[in-house]
Amino acid sequence: MIVQQRQHTQKPGLAVGLLLFCLALMPAGCRPAENFATGGPAQRIVSMAPSITELLFALDCGTRVVGVTSYCLYPGAAAQLPRVGGYYDVNYERILSLRPDLVLLPVEHVEAERHLRALGLSCRMIDTATIPAIFKAIDDIAAICGAEAAAAELTQNMQRRMNQITGRTRGRPPRKVLISIGRNMGSGGLSDVYLAGSGTMYDELLTMLGASNVFQGNLPYAQISQEAILRMNPDVIIDLAPELDRSTTLT
Repeated sequence: MIVQQRQHTQKPGLAVGLLLFCLALMPAGCRPAENFATGGPAQRIVSMAPSITELLFALDCGTRVVGVTSYCLYPGAAAQLPRVGGYYDVNYERILSLRPDLVLLPVEHVEAERHLRALGLSCRMIDTATIPAIFKAIDDIAAICGAEAAAAELTQNMQRRMNQITGRTRGRPPRKVLISIGRNMGSGGLSDVYLAGSGTMYDELLTMLGASNVFQGNLPYAQISQEAILRMNPDVIIDLAPELDRSTTLT
């Protein structure tokens, strides 16, 4: 994650606070929508999203994960697990070969869930889109794995960190913030920039910090031009770069 501040004479309190806040929340995943019922806790789990993988490890259930997506790079142990493809190229044969007793998928993965159930696999959809969903998933995934004590501790720590960070910004003048969730890195200019708007977790974070999101379009995520960014004139730009490596030149 790269935090850019347009007005260097101002203190970077919001940018730093939001950065820490995002780091506190990202590994948490989300809370499922219904009770999980099997003969016992899941022992061989395939995770179909980085957020789900990180949550499983945060709940000390990483040893039960037998397969992850191509995008699951954190924590380090997850990067060593067998790969089952990505969002558009799910390797169903690979998943079957891992003999999972449960596949956890993001809620957008409707087509993959249909195929997996047709193959006789147990599936569970996990929503990670909002802060309430994040807390909800912690409890249900903990129930899936029998990790309720770890979930209670994780939730308590997250809430404490959230309170600390929001307390630091309370009473300060609101800042205008732009959140870029993806762009063409190393292109020599600003291209293919996608922003997070209202109704997203990122917008919720800004609201909790007393900041305002400069992008208030009708879509939760949208691609905009460099000229549009200049017109928005944000005080702070938060540039999320999950696939950034050391060889990438930032522009």
